[in-house]
Formats: sequence, structure tokens, C-alpha cells
Amino acid sequence: MQHKAARAYASVKYEGVNITKDITEDLISMNYTDNLDSADELELNIKDINRKWLKEWHPRKGDKIDVTIIGEHWDNFGDLKTYPCGSFQVDAITYTGPPSVISIKAISVDIKANYKDEKRNKSWENVTLKDIVSEITSKANKSLIYEVENIIKYKRVDQSLESDLQLLKRLCEQEGLSLKSAVDKLIVFNKEKYEKEDVLGVIELTPYLNFTIDSDDADTYDSCIIEYYDPTLKETLRGEFKAPEREGYKENTNRILRVKENNSVPGESKEEKEAFLTKKAKSKLRSKNSNETKVNISNRKGDFITWAGSTVTLINFGVYSGKYVVNKITRTIGDSGYKQSLELNKTLEY
Repeated sequence: MQHKAARAYASVKYEGVNITKDITEDLISMNYTDNLDSADELELNIKDINRKWLKEWHPRKGDKIDVTIIGEHWDNFGDLKTYPCGSFQVDAITYTGPPSVISIKAISVDIKANYKDEKRNKSWENVTLKDIVSEITSKANKSLIYEVENIIKYKRVDQSLESDLQLLKRLCEQEGLSLKSAVDKLIVFNKEKYEKEDVLGVIELTPYLNFTIDSDDADTYDSCIIEYYDPTLKETLRGEFKAPEREGYKENTNRILRVKENNSVPGESKEEKEAFLTKKAKSKLRSKNSNETKVNISNRKGDFITWAGSTVTLINFGVYSGKYVVNKITRTIGDSGYKQSLELNKTLEY
């Protein structure tokens, strides 16, 4: 019995038309980057001997591209794997020659939407973060996925010469949250939720694995203290969270992240309000320390299960073995087949 070799290719729809067969022989490479807390990116590099991409096929900024990675006979003969990369809009075009090659870059953001670039001035009073995000997503005709348990309330929020997207990024960063924008939706989430998910795979250190490990002390802390003056109780409230013993340190640095809370704190009693501040202090500390240990792995055989936000286990990495969350993953189809590169952050034990 003759067995076909495993192969992967990119199925491409351009403005709703499947052009996979038209570009397969000319496709030099496809690079798709899935980012955890920023827009995804796509790049298609295509040979253009007849220069049709300069003429009747020339792309326009804002054109929609849908890409799915398909693997045939990937693990076993007859297997068919698929990985939907999503929808993108063309935002940059580069043409070089000779030989004639077009590079089409696209992002998972609606480049025609005003919320991304148009600067605005607006104020809100007695409003929650979810209220603001809901208003902006509705105005932009997007759906909202809001994965935050806490009610985050503000006395006042000012938007001063900021785009709606810049405002949301600022507020989310301030609250220790993450924001991801796609063509048709916005997602607000807490990375801690993803870190607690079951691992999807194991990566073993072998003599052939290309990797880099970075462990950095810059802008990391042992604890976080948040103080808030409550006008109702007429006293300063305090929330504090201390990290357990931190890996890789001879002894704790005793470095404290101090934050002054100016927004309304939910709760009726002092205990309820300080519990909220303590939970927020934990989120702030996690946000600062989440990039302390990074592992980059490149040119690894591509898979169909790992995505930005999923977790993997590293083994045989010595003291750096353990559970990691995928912060970024780039999938490439080219002369070397289907490969992927990963940017991983060590999950925190608190």
C-alpha cells in the first residue's frame, strides 16, 4: 500500500473567493502570528512572474482575507487536521523585484473602524469598566466577550485626545487586565484564568530544539500595596498581597509595588472593600511579574492544537521546567514545511 507523505498548506479566501489553487505554486511563505493580548497578524509572500498582482489582482487596503491551515496525513495516514487562523484585513503591501514578489500584510482589526485611530474627548461618571467597553464595542458594531468577574467601578473617566482603543488599553492595563481586538469582536480577560487551564501539550528539550531562556528582575516585585481613601468611612483603606517565595532568587528583594486607588471601591463594609483591594493588588502584582521568565522556541514542527492563551509543559529544562502560557505563536508554511515559533511565559504559582 502506498502512503502519502504528511503535508500542510494554507487555504486562503480573498474577499470571499477561495484562491488556494491559484496561489499554491507561487506561495513562497505564509506567516500567521497569534498574539494573546494584541491583534493577530498575517503575511503572505507570493511570487508574481506574470505581474498579475500589479494589475488586475492588486490588493486594496481593507480587503478581507480568511486563512485556514490544513494538514493532510499529519499524525497518521488519512488524518485531516485544520486550524482556522481567522479573518484579517489588508493594511500593508510591499512589491519587490526582480524576481517579482508581493508581500501582503494583514491584521485582525477592522482598519476602517474609527475606534482604532480617531482621537476623541469624552467623560463618564459613576460608570463601570464593562459599561465603557460595551458602549465602545456597540458603537463599533462589534461583539463583546467580557471575561472579568469583578465589578470595576469609576467615579470618573476622562478620554482626552485618545482613540477608543487606546482608552480601553489604558484602562485594562491599569486594572491588570488584557485586551484583544479582532475584526468582529473585542475580548477583555484576565490572564490568570488561562494559566489555570489544563495543558494542551508537552515540549521536551532535545539536542535539536532551538530555544532561548530569559529571566529578568527588571520591574518585578515581591508584594503590592494599594491604598484608597474612602469618603464614606472617612479613612484610608489598604489591600496588600505578597507573593510566595519567588523562584530563582537567593532571597526576596522586598521590593514593593505601591498603588494609589482613585476609583470607587465596591462593597458596604471596610472588610468587603479591603478584600476587593487585596484581590486587585494580587492582579497588579501578577501583571508586573508575569514576564519575569520567558522561553522562546523557534522552528518547531507545527501542530494544530496550541493557541495563544493555551498552556504547555516544558520538560528537561532543568530549573526552568514547568507550566507555561503561550503569549505568542507564529505559524509558518514555506520551503521547510509547516513550522511554528512560540513565546512562552512561566505561569505564576499564585
